[in-house]
Amino acid sequence: MKVLKMNQNISILFILISLCSLCFSTTFVELSLKELSIGSSDIINAKVISINSFMTENTNRIYTEIEFLVADKLKGSLNNNNKIKMIIYGGTVNGITMFVLGGPKFSVGDDCLLFLKKLNNPLNDKDDYILYGFTQGKFDVVSKNNSKYVFRDKFIFTLKEKNGGNELRISDTEGVELDVFNSLVLNNISNK
Repeated sequence: MKVLKMNQNISILFILISLCSLCFSTTFVELSLKELSIGSSDIINAKVISINSFMTENTNRIYTEIEFLVADKLKGSLNNNNKIKMIIYGGTVNGITMFVLGGPKFSVGDDCLLFLKKLNNPLNDKDDYILYGFTQGKFDVVSKNNSKYVFRDKFIFTLKEKNGGNELRISDTEGVELDVFNSLVLNNISNK
């Protein structure tokens, strides 16, 4: 009887472990605009100018290199017309797609507002950049009615910010004018 019960428990444990391997998740700690502004080394408005996915030979993992042209700088050492590259996990190579749930999405021609973290790469003496706060560090800049608006990349958190007595909500469906957003960021930087 004890052996049968123990075998049942082991079988249930094995099934649970097997099912867990089918679960995919990305865990985020929600960051405020102030935390993004202060924690980033560089904050830029940039255009995606190229995207190249590749598979590593030794691990068979797919990565995507994204090249940006800096249009405007709010913080950091990057300047207008600088080009930077960022590598993110995932992409499509030879019909094989790998992705990270909740990961940022980029297309050539996208205008983005990026909160970046500079990493010094000892292998090539160049600065590498990652998104600060993962997907939270990417905002889409969209032109509408002769104005530019900032939207959140398709993301689970709606960013809520106070602007005077008003609450601004920034999500993938609710935007705020770029000038207002930039003012909030600059105010956060100056009022650490």
